[in-house]
Amino acid sequence: MITKEEMMPLLIDACPSFRPTYEGLNEFHGEILYYNLLDDFADHIFGLHYNNETRETQKVFEIIEKIKQEGDDEAKELILVYFFGGIDSNIRKLKLKTK
Repeated sequence: MITKEEMMPLLIDACPSFRPTYEGLNEFHGEILYYNLLDDFADHIFGLHYNNETRETQKVFEIIEKIKQEGDDEAKELILVYFFGGIDSNIRKLKLKTK
């Protein structure tokens, strides 16, 4: 089972361009706040996709799928609520801008 502690290193390995943000947030907060990290990670992935910088996104979604299949309940919930919630929020913001 993939735990929440194992989840972020997998995602960072899949998307090294997020590493500076990941390290900065952990340093700022002094602890890992998974809900903040996954929300910011969703923003980052959405931005990459929106700007056609998709080199890292395929690997990220492979890891997301692996977490959905092999993660413990907490890891799955964090992905569902904060990562996909962050993606949904970005889509809603984009729709508002284009109206």
